[in-house]
Amino acid sequence: MKRNVFTLLLFVCAFAGLKAQTVFSEHEDAKWGVALGYVSKDWRTDFGSGGTYKENLWGEEDKRFHGMQVGVFYQPCFKWGLGIYTGLFYEGYISLSSKMEYDEFVEHSGYIPLHLSYRIPLGRELSVSLRGGLGLNYAFYGEFREFGYEDYEGNYYGPHDYFLEYGREGWPKRFNAQAEMALSFRCKMLQVGLTYSRGLTDHRFYRADGDYKTRQNKFALSVALVLSD
Repeated sequence: MKRNVFTLLLFVCAFAGLKAQTVFSEHEDAKWGVALGYVSKDWRTDFGSGGTYKENLWGEEDKRFHGMQVGVFYQPCFKWGLGIYTGLFYEGYISLSSKMEYDEFVEHSGYIPLHLSYRIPLGRELSVSLRGGLGLNYAFYGEFREFGYEDYEGNYYGPHDYFLEYGREGWPKRFNAQAEMALSFRCKMLQVGLTYSRGLTDHRFYRADGDYKTRQNKFALSVALVLSD
């Protein structure tokens, strides 16, 4: 009886291995893609025994900074699954808040992922990929906008713009490096991805109050069109 069960297990394992090898050999990779997605980020300061404080650009607790992301990416890999993922993306953010005297904040930035990936084939044009590595963000332009208003005496004050001085005390730096983890699912020409970024750069929001570190963390959800070989 034991011999029969052992023989059956060997047969099942051999069949599963053959099936997996067939899926790997028949799978068609999609190396190039164009993605459009949603991104949000916040800044987290560690005050040690005083706890942590999460905020958006306006200093509002437990609020995030929202925007959109668009770009192209390249994700080649070996037949057995190991590969890389990189690309060039644009990120645009628009934020409104009643906390500040300005009506709106707009930011334009660039993003480059540098990831190692492992692709798990589920069919000819069906797969799941796990990724991890480094992400690089650089803010090109940030501007506060005031749309203009009329005071109680009827005097009108026109629009006013104020450019963000990146790196100044209380404001983020232009450059942010981040450790990233990502998961993507591909079905034919459609690929959906989730990315979580943990900041490595210290933006030093509260440098005057002590040696506290402020990290910029980010979350992204994207939908992409991909091209197979």
